[in-house]
Amino acid sequence: MTYAPSIEDNGKYFSCKAENPLIQGSTIETGWSLTVNYPPQLVLRQDNLDVQEGEYVKFECNVRANPPITKISWEFGRQELNLSPAAAVATINNRTLILKKVNRSNRGRYRCSASNPEGLGVSNEIFLKVKYAPTCQPQRRSYGVSIGETVQVKCALDADPPDITFHWRLITPTSQVDDIVYTRDQLESTATYTLKTRDDYGTLECWGTNKIGVQKERCAFSIVLAGPPDYVNNCSVLNQTEHTIFIHCFKGYDGGIPQHFTIEAYSLDSGKLLANISLSTKPEFSVTDLPADMAIRFLVTTSNARGRSSPVVLTAHTLRSPEKLTVREDDDNTAVITPMVLVVIVVATILMAVTVGVIIIIKMRRKRGMQAAHQQEKNDEISDIAYNKSTDIASEQNDMGPDIIPDKLIARVFCEGILVTEEQCLQLAISPEKAYSEISSQAGVTSDDRTVSDRGHVNEFVQPNLNSQFIKPDESTDLQSSLYITRQLYQAPLEITRKGPDQPGPSREIVLSNNRQESRV
Repeated sequence: MTYAPSIEDNGKYFSCKAENPLIQGSTIETGWSLTVNYPPQLVLRQDNLDVQEGEYVKFECNVRANPPITKISWEFGRQELNLSPAAAVATINNRTLILKKVNRSNRGRYRCSASNPEGLGVSNEIFLKVKYAPTCQPQRRSYGVSIGETVQVKCALDADPPDITFHWRLITPTSQVDDIVYTRDQLESTATYTLKTRDDYGTLECWGTNKIGVQKERCAFSIVLAGPPDYVNNCSVLNQTEHTIFIHCFKGYDGGIPQHFTIEAYSLDSGKLLANISLSTKPEFSVTDLPADMAIRFLVTTSNARGRSSPVVLTAHTLRSPEKLTVREDDDNTAVITPMVLVVIVVATILMAVTVGVIIIIKMRRKRGMQAAHQQEKNDEISDIAYNKSTDIASEQNDMGPDIIPDKLIARVFCEGILVTEEQCLQLAISPEKAYSEISSQAGVTSDDRTVSDRGHVNEFVQPNLNSQFIKPDESTDLQSSLYITRQLYQAPLEITRKGPDQPGPSREIVLSNNRQESRV
């Protein structure tokens, strides 16, 4: 059996029964209770249909749903209703809505909605009618009339129910007149009044009554002497484009007669009329089809049947067209550059030049620092090598006696004092075969059988100009005891030397550094 249950079948018992008619008591049956799930079904009801201002209203939302719902939403005018405690209250699991002290703003359509896992349910709509006493509608409130002229004043009211009884009254500085001739057309009434003297100027009042009550605030119309309108005020330019300018003003007194607003646009240079626009509602103008990049003068005036106001003058400027900033074909491909663009270009060039200069300076300083660090490492390495070599040479000469200073050690001392720059180096030629030589005629220094000579000797090397107060040639003085050398002794520039062509035997070249940490030998 195929069966489609309905909402009414929810909770009912569904069973199947079988029996053998030949066997008594053979009937068997099985079944179960049906559970039918469906979206919420809602019905909205209003308890009081005749509602007046100041009373309360109660709505009830009846719901059927499976699974059950947890919340009901209320809508007014298809918008969710704000349940403010001062205006509306929802009670009994949100299924009852109470509106307190209703007024005309509560007039409209109401409905409720709810949802469950099966879907959304929406109730029927109820239009709430709130009855109220007559009130004034927006309308003209001032009339300009000349003596001997008849004026018709229209009074429009709003009420529910609309069966209104109208009342008119004229109040002047000297009297009060209730005998006013008027006509009625549903929610409107028109009074006809003729001014005979200056004492007839004043205020004409209108009000109405219906079943709900009497109008609380009366509609007042001023009857004044007619004249030209006042000029507009607080005019401003709201927006400017290449061909359109928007101007907004506030209107002044209309002189008691309907007024019109006019704006005229003139070229500030040639005085040519560019636009002329008239409006009867508000002094808000959108002047279009104007030339681009032009100074324009605007005249805003107001007029009525009695005359015209003095003009209000404004000046505005339309924007420049984008093509004026590009290259023009009819101008030999010359670009139009404004002073502002030129200033921007100059500032950008200066900033770029400063940035490039700073980068170059930083790189040069960094390069110099790296070179100095590299040279320092090189000097330290050379000093260590020289020191190691001098140590080796000194150890080889230990057998010659403690009073003999090896040539290599003296060369090292000389090199340390003389070396000024990293490119200068002292080259020494040492000949083991000829360890003894004669004293040079210049400023040689001899110690027993070891000779250190200046330039001109076969083993030639550069020797600084020695100060006599430090080294004095004395044959009887041992070199080790008389030679006391400090770093201040050697101040002569280093010269590059080489081995003489006629000098026999091997020679050694030692590169030394100006390590100033060693102060004496």
